Amino acid sequence: MKTQVNGNTEGVKDAMLARLDSLYNYELEDGAYLPRELMKLLAECSCAMNREIAIYLTRDGEIVNVAIGTDCDVELTDYRLRRNAERLSRIRCVHTHPDGDGRLSDVDLSALKIFRYDAMTAVGVKNGEPTFVQTAFLGENDGILMDEPVRWYKVPDAEWMNRIELSDEVVGRESVQTVADDREKAVLMGIESRESLEELRRLAETAGAEVVGSFLQKRDKPDNALFIGKGRAEELARDCQALEADVCIFDEELTGIQTRNLEEILRSARSFFNNVPDLTGAIQKMVEDNAGLKKQIEEAAMAKAADIPVINAGDGGHYHPTQTLADLLTIYREKGRLSGLKIGICGDLLYGRTVHSLIDAMSRYEGVSFVLIAPNELKVPEHITEKLDAAGIPYTETTDLEAVLPDMDLLYMTRIQKERFENPANYERLKESYILTAEKMALARADMAVLHPLPRVN
Repeated sequence: MKTQVNGNTEGVKDAMLARLDSLYNYELEDGAYLPRELMKLLAECSCAMNREIAIYLTRDGEIVNVAIGTDCDVELTDYRLRRNAERLSRIRCVHTHPDGDGRLSDVDLSALKIFRYDAMTAVGVKNGEPTFVQTAFLGENDGILMDEPVRWYKVPDAEWMNRIELSDEVVGRESVQTVADDREKAVLMGIESRESLEELRRLAETAGAEVVGSFLQKRDKPDNALFIGKGRAEELARDCQALEADVCIFDEELTGIQTRNLEEILRSARSFFNNVPDLTGAIQKMVEDNAGLKKQIEEAAMAKAADIPVINAGDGGHYHPTQTLADLLTIYREKGRLSGLKIGICGDLLYGRTVHSLIDAMSRYEGVSFVLIAPNELKVPEHITEKLDAAGIPYTETTDLEAVLPDMDLLYMTRIQKERFENPANYERLKESYILTAEKMALARADMAVLHPLPRVN
């Protein structure tokens, strides 16, 4: 059935959708905030589906949007009839709570401030009937003006319509200039321990973020799809919205699948993980996307013993996160993006810590694939390919550099590392396996970028 009803309509009967569609033709009388007849209709529909319903009304009494949620929330929409983002939107939001609780939640109040609604109203509904109603308005300096919940049949229509006008006047004339806090607001999520979250807090604050919340979920092992499970991820999204967070940082390294799935859920609360708009944004996104590299710091004995922040500038043959940040910035500068790239990585892939970190980082971007070019003795470790397989990221392994040069957007060259070989004869045999010459470069695309983490030894 074709419907104008938005949101979670899956499984909703056509008759119910038709009934909710009819709300677009509902006209409120002048001065009416929320008629009893409308509340009863919303209560009947919400209880019949056991899902929240949100409607958006103009000051003229027209219903311009109807949305269905789940049994515990509904996605709240940025709906404005004004261009000025600092003024009220001229839209009020009314939504139901099927558990009968007519009180506004922290998420509701956060949405009121973020979306600049004229007012935010919660209607408790139970057994097909409204129970209590609570409404909040914006005051000075983004303060919240809110009375106690009232019985549904005692809604003070005239008073609440008047308070919209007063709120609009206060918000419109407000000229107090406050110094903006430019720090990113971060929420921390962990499954390890309170100690790991506290360490993550120190790292986030050292990086310039303001930690506004931290949550711990005890799990034996991460959920393969969502790291913390679907229910907790949805709860985290509501927490992030209530806290007006800009970024969510986890205390474990996320796989590509976990990252993408969490992005989808977190976007419903606030726009995390946006596309990179500029070079400054690129650097910020690199830090956010690679917060999981903290785990590599924990693997170093120094970091475990130190009382001060430790930056991992390379740990043996494992990882090199600081080099990777420089590589990401260079790739973005040269290619204008970090997604949709076919990346060739050539040389010592077994011991190359820059290689391991770069694969880890680039795996977080959509549409990336890898061509892994190395002698059989120096192929990328299995724990790296296992991660790629688990995340569904395409890759091929080859020993023939010339054969794959024409297909790549980017070539990351590395040296064969003498210090990693116990037998010098093996190094001598492999050290000149791959030398990039002008003749070989002629096989590549004209715009293929070449990166090398240095040093070059031959």
